[in-house]
Amino acid sequence: MSKNIEVACNYLLAYEAKDLAAIAKMIRPDVWLQDWNISGQGESFFLGETRKNFEAAQQINIEILSMQESADMVAAQLQITIHGHELLDVVDVISFDSGNLIRGVRAYKG
Repeated sequence: MSKNIEVACNYLLAYEAKDLAAIAKMIRPDVWLQDWNISGQGESFFLGETRKNFEAAQQINIEILSMQESADMVAAQLQITIHGHELLDVVDVISFDSGNLIRGVRAYKG
């Protein structure tokens, strides 16, 4: 398993566990985030939006259906279940720097 795949898996596990401290250790200070509702840059933006998602969901379950990797990116096809019944089909494209820190996350729904 490559280091980027390992970090991507750990990021998704931390997200599922709502472990903001673990996620904070995986990201760059200038990390960016884009999904179907929001777009922004910086650690405080990234962690703030992640915290909002954690607070809005009693429970998050993430099933990794597949992962594809390029030199500095991992794309993960996911099924995310929120509150035990709300199902989201999502693709997260996670970009990395040369030190295997997360440079950005772009999420696609549908």
